[in-house]
Amino acid sequence: MKLHGLLITVCILVCVSPTDGWRRRRRRRSPAPAPPADTTPPTFTNCRSHWTVPITTTSTVVTWTEPTATDDRPIRMQGGSGYCHGPPPVCMMPIFDISPTRSGPAPGSTFTEGHHAVTYTAQDLAGNIATCRIEFTVEIIRCPPIPPVSNGVHVCTYGVIGGSQCVFSCHHGYTLSGSATTHCNADTRRWSSPIPTCQVKTCSPPLVAPSHGSVSCSDSNRFMSLCTFYCDEGFEIPSGQSSALFCNGHVWSANPPICQDVKPPEFTACPTSFDVNIQSATSDSALVSYNSPRAVDNSGHVTIRLVEGKASGSRFDSGANTVKYRAEDGAGNIIECNFTINVIIIIVTG
Repeated sequence: MKLHGLLITVCILVCVSPTDGWRRRRRRRSPAPAPPADTTPPTFTNCRSHWTVPITTTSTVVTWTEPTATDDRPIRMQGGSGYCHGPPPVCMMPIFDISPTRSGPAPGSTFTEGHHAVTYTAQDLAGNIATCRIEFTVEIIRCPPIPPVSNGVHVCTYGVIGGSQCVFSCHHGYTLSGSATTHCNADTRRWSSPIPTCQVKTCSPPLVAPSHGSVSCSDSNRFMSLCTFYCDEGFEIPSGQSSALFCNGHVWSANPPICQDVKPPEFTACPTSFDVNIQSATSDSALVSYNSPRAVDNSGHVTIRLVEGKASGSRFDSGANTVKYRAEDGAGNIIECNFTINVIIIIVTG
């Protein structure tokens, strides 16, 4: 039976008497039987199984209680010789403890992330060997990786390791939507707030096509969008107004232009000059009718008025009569229709 830490008192009393001398001499002539062969290896205690060491740094100090080993047979007797000495009863104590050898770093060493193993070996006097393998894993606590932020950047104090804080910012022309900071919670292994996004800045209000024109933008009213204005035929952007506007992310580079009507109306019917011949003995004028002028304009609105001469159906004096009509649109563009009515009176005598 294996003994642990038990003090065994071995006492050898030497007594010599005439009556047992012969027996003693006879026992010395018969050797004691050999003990059975030792095939049992030493036994380890405190051989710790696999465990995990969570950390929030890149390395850490790991310590453990080193295992001990004992054997079922004495390794030595305290005192060295293994025999009693001096006057009886002097006793010696058998020692069953074995000092294992270690292969690997000692407790209290610094370890980085990953799996680590330290092996202890114990061997008894018979050559039986036992091993104890201390295994542990150093695991860095991490939060999920942060995906790249489109049109922005982020800087973290310790990457995605527990306790790390990340600060987000956006490129020029973009604004942050969400929290500008988040930190990795070591307990939950999650970020304290959702990852923000960078939204493109816009100019307000969005541009609309001017009357009698159109507008074309490279990217609507978003940052860096370039909008170009065009006018319909007969319309132009006035001098001093820009035909191209740029969005700087807040306001447009200029006020939207207008399309100004620069084309005058057009007469579709303008009478040509003509003669009126009448015979009269007493009159020096004549009633004259003509087709009234007609005009159109690209704006769709035109006003025609008589500015010189007489209207159709009026009495015109003998001789040349000038008639002038003027057509004007809403932008003040004008065009004139001019013709002459020559009244010729033939005098008739009785």
